[in-house]
Amino acid sequence: MLELGWTGIKKNDRYVIFAERINTLEYLKENLQNDFKIAEEAIAFFNGGLSDTEQQAIIEDFGKEDSSVRLLLCSDAGSQGVNLHFYCNRMFNYDIPWSLIVLEQRNGRIDRYGQKKTPFIHYIIAESDIEGLKTDLHIVERLTQKEEVVYKTLGDAGSVMKLYDSNKEEQLVEQAIMNQNESFLEDLDTKMAGFDFNTLFANQDDSTAVTITANPYETNLTIYPSEAKFYSDLFEQLSSANQIKTEDVTVQDGYLEILNTKDLNQILFDLPPESKPKVNQLFKLSLDKDLVQRAIEDARKKKGEWAEFQILNELHPVIKYYMTKLEASVDKDVALVAKTNRVPAKTSWFIFQAQVSNNLGQPVVADFFSSWVKSGW
Repeated sequence: MLELGWTGIKKNDRYVIFAERINTLEYLKENLQNDFKIAEEAIAFFNGGLSDTEQQAIIEDFGKEDSSVRLLLCSDAGSQGVNLHFYCNRMFNYDIPWSLIVLEQRNGRIDRYGQKKTPFIHYIIAESDIEGLKTDLHIVERLTQKEEVVYKTLGDAGSVMKLYDSNKEEQLVEQAIMNQNESFLEDLDTKMAGFDFNTLFANQDDSTAVTITANPYETNLTIYPSEAKFYSDLFEQLSSANQIKTEDVTVQDGYLEILNTKDLNQILFDLPPESKPKVNQLFKLSLDKDLVQRAIEDARKKKGEWAEFQILNELHPVIKYYMTKLEASVDKDVALVAKTNRVPAKTSWFIFQAQVSNNLGQPVVADFFSSWVKSGW
């Protein structure tokens, strides 16, 4: 780091440093502070022993432009599911995990979609003339070289050893070290090269008929000319059913301003406080993705800030609340009817809603699908 001109001042680049053991991270923290004479707040410590709240606070702070943290010391608890790339494009792997899957996961914390700078990832590998140890270090170095090849070919690190399990990969590397087998990765390539993959599909007919059409794209059928019109009609219906006060909601061309009333604020009690406006202030929802993205980038410049504008879609908690109010406004055995000439005559249409949820049962992707059949009506 000294060779790179890094001194630990706030204007310097930020670094993520990965190591496998807590003791190693503590050693690094003590020595880096002594070597660079940097303040306590310039180093953050991320490991699996922290609570979820503590971990989230560290990642949130590191992703802000005004953060004081220059060095983030991570165990492999930070190798999955966290975004470290917003204001950081430099990483050191102080030790090398014996799994290409874990190594790729580490590197993916800064080398990911949304990174605006070239990522620089360094590997620290010792050298030794001691027999046995020299071979061990060569095996570890081969792992980093293989990961680089996989990266350049846009491949999957898990496909190298064909184990698709980080623990099993570690066991395979352990066996290679015990047997002093520097060429174990090449041996795997040789075995796979000798396997005829055609035998897996020998009894399958994957031929398809040739289809030529002048218009290969089918226009989606919708009863709304735009998403903006849907949200306009939604709040117009709620207003006519006396489910909302007209002055609480403003709708215009795909942009919504919704007053955060005491009732609404109480219903959204489980949202992070910074993610919603104070009572009697406005939620600002927009279909303009560029506007929302700019708002997100502006919010990352300062701690505790949240994007002024949020994306307008059916999964937003405010919209879900008002969709529930719409459902509740419809009497039992009654359905809303929309007049349209967009649906072909003598057809029956069925609408399905599908969603994908995370491990907590919270929907992360939701969409509506329709299917139709001819009818004799």
